[in-house]
Parts: sequence; structure tokens; C-alpha cells
Amino acid sequence: MAIGELGYSFKMTQDCQIYCTVFDKNYLYQGVTLFRSLQSYSPKFKLYCLALDSESVSALRTLNFPELIVVELSNLNPDQVNWIRPRVTYPQFCWSMQPLICKFVLDAGEPSVTYLESDSCFFSNPQPIFEELRSASVSLAPHFFADEFKDSQGTSGKYCTHFNFFRNDHDGRACLEFWREKNFEYAKEHPNVFPGQTALDYFKEKFKGVVEIENRGAGVAPWNVQQYAVSKKSHQVLINGQPVIFYHFHQLARYQDGKFGLGEYPFSKQTIDYLYIPYIREVLESERMVRAQVPSFDFKRAAPVEPTMLNSAASLNKTAFKRSIHNLIRKIKGVYHVIDPVSLKNKG
Repeated sequence: MAIGELGYSFKMTQDCQIYCTVFDKNYLYQGVTLFRSLQSYSPKFKLYCLALDSESVSALRTLNFPELIVVELSNLNPDQVNWIRPRVTYPQFCWSMQPLICKFVLDAGEPSVTYLESDSCFFSNPQPIFEELRSASVSLAPHFFADEFKDSQGTSGKYCTHFNFFRNDHDGRACLEFWREKNFEYAKEHPNVFPGQTALDYFKEKFKGVVEIENRGAGVAPWNVQQYAVSKKSHQVLINGQPVIFYHFHQLARYQDGKFGLGEYPFSKQTIDYLYIPYIREVLESERMVRAQVPSFDFKRAAPVEPTMLNSAASLNKTAFKRSIHNLIRKIKGVYHVIDPVSLKNKG
């Protein structure tokens, strides 16, 4: 389907960066936050959003952001969507859609596309990444694992999908098709196997024009931030004195009581103060914006409130009691981080 058929008429320009992402109603606030961060730091861009349900489609169309193009599942190849859907879990289905939305964008005539994870957020201009790529056909973003998480490479691969660039040329298209084929190997019987992720390890071996991003500010994440000195100069967040371009907020959870859990990784006070607290504020602002335009929208991925040891013991709930013990161990190790938005009102 061409762009014009979706009701958009953009002039294609080489200096306009083209991005895409995937999310559903439960990640809409994060998706809007990603979009708003691009508005702040990317001078010219378009973001194609594959909205996976009618609620997110309706909300995005009501918001009517000028640089955001809403794509529905029905716009994608129906044979491929229908083939993969019954074979996979819902998370696996979402991952399988990543190469399909990239292909949709290239089929629409865009000169390139960069896939972004919807729970990422930009903290500075992404142009240095594209300057590294130059005439490349494909990009690879290393995980840059900190020493204590290097064992994860065996399961997750060397590279992350949070910045996958494909040029609309022979090599870019061929690599994208290989990625699609590997994503279609996901199977509900194997929930802990990630073929779409580990496929990236073979890009350089199989295709020409593949460039590995060296900029450490591209893809700062919970599994690598521990090796950096996180600081702030003026309004710029830095790692080892270098600007953070984007951060991937993997594992960030919202509890039903409104608090935010930062996941099970160890973080310094500077990481929380300079990266997580500003991001949580932006997610809350995105929620306010959405609810102001679409008052009926009341969706978010809200996890059950973490049980306390006293309450779980009183209720005789073994699962909750085990979870409370797990959280106690996390607190002792210093990897239990929960932020109450109420407390942010008094923070600078």
C-alpha cells in the first residue's frame, strides 16, 4: 500500500530520517514518549507506528501528530500475518512484526527505515549515528554488555534490535528478508529461544554494506550502563563524558498502584536521577496528553502490586511469599528500584 492510500502526502527527502516502531494499547504511552523525544532531538523525521489493536489506532489518529504515520495490521501482508499469528505467543507475534513494518515502509517508497523499540527514548540528536553509517545498507547496534551480563550474549546475541537501519537497496532488502525469515521461526513451544534477535549476528557474514555502530551513546541500556560514569552537563546526559543518544528502558514496569519498577538490574543513583526519573516524567506527560485528547483511553501495561512479606504470609499465598522473599534479596543486593510518581513532585 502506498503512502497516499493511507491519507498522507510527504515529500521524500534524503535529510528526513525515517523510523518505525511497533506497539499496542498497553505500550502507547511509551510509544508516544519515543515520538516526542524524536520531536525534541531529530530535526526532520517521520515515525511509522504499527498499532496492533483498534484502541491504539483510534488514539493515534485522534492525536494526529504531523510526523507520525499510523499503520494497521491490515495494511501488512495478510498471508504472512495470518501464518505466524497462531504459531507464536503474543510477545513473539509482536517481535515477528518488526521486519514486516520495515518492509511496509520501504515498499511505500522511503529511501531507508530504522526500526526502534517503543520503550526507547532519545536524549540527544541521532545524527552522529547516521554519520557513522554513511552509505551503509544495514546497521547493527551491539548490546555492549557490561562484564556481569556478558553471559547473556549466548541467548540474546551480540546485537540488539533497538536501532536496525535498512536502506532501500539490494543489500538492505535482502538482509531484511533474511531477518523476516528468522523472525518467523519463533514458536510458542520455545518461549526462551530468540531467532529474530540472534539472526543479527549473521548480518555481516551474509550481506554487504553492514556497519556496526561504534558510538557508545547509541543504545545505552540496563545491561550496559553499569560500565559507564553517568553524569549531566547543562541539560545533556553523558556516559564517560559522551552524550547519551538514546536509552532502551527494557524491563521498566508500571504497577497497578501507579508506581514504577525499574527492573532487576543494578543502577547507580546518577543513572536513576538522570535517565529513569526524567523518562518516567515524560511517560506521565504522554499519558496526560493522550487522556486529554482521548478521555476514554485507559490502558497501560500494569503489573500486580509487589507483595510484602507480611501480607503474603498472612494470605498464605505461596507464590506471593516467594516473590516477597525474592524482592527482599533484591533489596539486599541493591537491585530493587521502585519509584512513586508522587515523590517526583518534590524533585528537581
